[in-house]
Amino acid sequence: MERLKVHGVDLAQLISDLDEMERYLKAKIDRMDGLLDIVGQRWRGPTASAYKDLQRSVNEDARTVRESLVLIEEAVKASRDGFTAQELDVLQAMRKLQDTAAGQDRLLGMADAAPEPGLPKSKLSEL
Repeated sequence: MERLKVHGVDLAQLISDLDEMERYLKAKIDRMDGLLDIVGQRWRGPTASAYKDLQRSVNEDARTVRESLVLIEEAVKASRDGFTAQELDVLQAMRKLQDTAAGQDRLLGMADAAPEPGLPKSKLSEL
């Protein structure tokens, strides 16, 4: 059990890294959507349709990954000082939210909110 202990600094870095990765994925998806919009205006035919369908599928998969990152980030935040009964209730409510379209939008909205002040900057941006 001792191997599972993690220091608050490590958890703060993990939270920062998860948040940074989620934002990175969002930026890449937005960029691909923008390129698809530009190209899609002139691109016609079965290849264009197939590509648009594939891109929609990729976007949906990326959205699922983003939602999972948000849930993991929230769980890590909750685990910094151990889970309280209230935090477990919040985590369960977030899981239920994930099962609805409105809930997914709400979770992603939470992810797009400004990060907590004072958290260390993620090293993922250096990659």
